[in-house]
Amino acid sequence: NTSIPTYSEHCEWMEKALDRKDIFFYTIMSKSRRVGSIRLNIDTANIATVSILLAPKEYGKGFARFALEAVLKAHKEFELKAFIHIENKASQRLFTKCGFIQIDDTTYIKEAECE
Repeated sequence: NTSIPTYSEHCEWMEKALDRKDIFFYTIMSKSRRVGSIRLNIDTANIATVSILLAPKEYGKGFARFALEAVLKAHKEFELKAFIHIENKASQRLFTKCGFIQIDDTTYIKEAECE
């Protein structure tokens, strides 16, 4: 969905999402400040979609990479997908550096790790 929700629509969605067992939310913190979030939507038993939201003033400080690497370590059992806008070069670089493979213009995949 590319349309921007209203604040009330977002609050309604967030309230429902926080109760769901198939969504993991993690807050990205820096010195007791919230600087962003990373979310996993569990699509199937072993596939999840990851998305990262970072405050624009925090771009380029390594927070997104730190958070993505932590999620990768904590959720090795999932094949992870990310959908990245074509013009978002920074996110493309981030996901590629973290081992994701681009499979089409906007989709990046990282295979689950077997233990």
